[in-house]
Amino acid sequence: MKRFLSVLLAVVMCLCSLSFVASADDAAAFAKFDHVVEIHVGMSIDPTDTSLYEGDSAENNVYTRFLLDEFNIKMVVDWTASTTDFAQKVSLCIAADTLPDALVITDYNQFLAALDSDQLYDLTEVYEKYASDKVKGIYNDYGESVFANVSRDGRMYGIQGTEAPVSYYPLMIVQENWLADLGLEVPKTISELHDVAKAIKDAAPAGESTIPILGAAKNGSVYTKFYNAGDSTYSFDPIFTAMNAYPGWFTVDEEGKVQYGTLSQETRDTLEILAKWYAEGLIDPEFATRDNSDDVFAANNAGICFACWWKPGYGSGDSFTNSPIVDYQGYPLYADNGTWNTKQPNLGSKYTIVNANVSDEVAQAVMIAHNAYVTYASIRESETTESSSYWPLRNPLDIANACTLDYNAVVSTLNGESKPEDWVDCGFSFASLDAASALKYIKNYEKDQFIVHRSDFIDYLDPSVVPTDFQRLYSVLTGMRSVVCIEANAIPSATYVSNDTIARYWSNLETVEDSVIRSIITGRSDITAFDDFVKQWYAEGGDKILESVQATYDSMH
Repeated sequence: MKRFLSVLLAVVMCLCSLSFVASADDAAAFAKFDHVVEIHVGMSIDPTDTSLYEGDSAENNVYTRFLLDEFNIKMVVDWTASTTDFAQKVSLCIAADTLPDALVITDYNQFLAALDSDQLYDLTEVYEKYASDKVKGIYNDYGESVFANVSRDGRMYGIQGTEAPVSYYPLMIVQENWLADLGLEVPKTISELHDVAKAIKDAAPAGESTIPILGAAKNGSVYTKFYNAGDSTYSFDPIFTAMNAYPGWFTVDEEGKVQYGTLSQETRDTLEILAKWYAEGLIDPEFATRDNSDDVFAANNAGICFACWWKPGYGSGDSFTNSPIVDYQGYPLYADNGTWNTKQPNLGSKYTIVNANVSDEVAQAVMIAHNAYVTYASIRESETTESSSYWPLRNPLDIANACTLDYNAVVSTLNGESKPEDWVDCGFSFASLDAASALKYIKNYEKDQFIVHRSDFIDYLDPSVVPTDFQRLYSVLTGMRSVVCIEANAIPSATYVSNDTIARYWSNLETVEDSVIRSIITGRSDITAFDDFVKQWYAEGGDKILESVQATYDSMH
């Protein structure tokens, strides 16, 4: 009954909010159709997520019922795929020209493939007429670059998701309760990381299941690429950047010359270190072959992994239900000179695409649903324990300084310097909600306390269902803390999008690159394979790719 009332309250609040918005100047952005308009979608679903209420589904839940009641928009889920199989399913749809009406993708190459084959709807007029004032305002804050990834010849073919730039700075996620038990300090540099990982291996806190450093699964990324800058979960990006290496990036030297970071000496040096660590048993023996690294994390069998600020708690509820004391914390991994190097991400890694063959009203409905998500769902999703990952066409838009506002709201509230309601109109809706969660879940806190441990949180009543707002607050205080409070040396890529030249050669070169990198780390090839790859990369189109990126970079600088 409490859960039902909570959801009911959230919906009522949202209806009141939308009634106000709809009476404003952008009423078309929230117009209700006079008949039911169906949007057929495909979705990525985490098979381990059991948060749906009894009787609910991806097609019928708190959010989809809201869209139907308020806008006459009915979400019809044509298919779902697991998080590990989703990209393959989308590729098959593009190859067969069977994309659903709309879906949200994270692989920019798939966007280009669909666009090149004329499968995407031109959203230019739909955006101008139906995008809400709030959506347009967020995009205006980012400038024209927000449209660059999803546009061609001045026409818009997708909706770019946005996230605060620091959101995608990958951190070293440490199971600090293990370190405390072993009397170890949090590692700061590569050498310290090695020593801590070895100590974890020797002590084996999880017995034979202990993994000192968890890495990517078979479909994961060893490091992020220029076109998919946000997908850093379980990558080794922080290890590379601590070595001043930026593989997958088009870096620019002091003379303005574009280089491909994978080919650098620093990358080669880092691969030698990773291969040594793998041989020592410090890296997951199933690195790059495991079906799902999340299973290891949820079982609390990994001492260290690398991911963005939200990984310590947000979306990782099983790790809490599996242990009453697990204490994940997120920290930078520094270069030997004390600098925190990281990759400067793109605006966001999600793109909403619409099938070119849909009717105009379906395209309109997609934009209205997007408006509704930005104004309602991103505000209220923490008020229900039903995971928003089940909400179709979920593509968040964050303002540029969202993380700073959010963290400051929480700390200010815990310090007694403000109240949650003071942050309602700050520009980022989660700030007030997270501040309220802080008062709800924190039991031990000293003013300006920087490190907040698991023991500082109250025990939730039902360990079988970890509330989403608890998970999010935990991540804010243990992960977001670092990206907001610690200055990073963020290195941008010369480009985050493909072009005709890249598209012509990239697929084959990337296949070889991924194979060689994994082979070196796991010891199936020695480091000389890297040198052979560098020669092959240039010989098979890499030189032309660099020329094209250089030309684009020069035209913009």
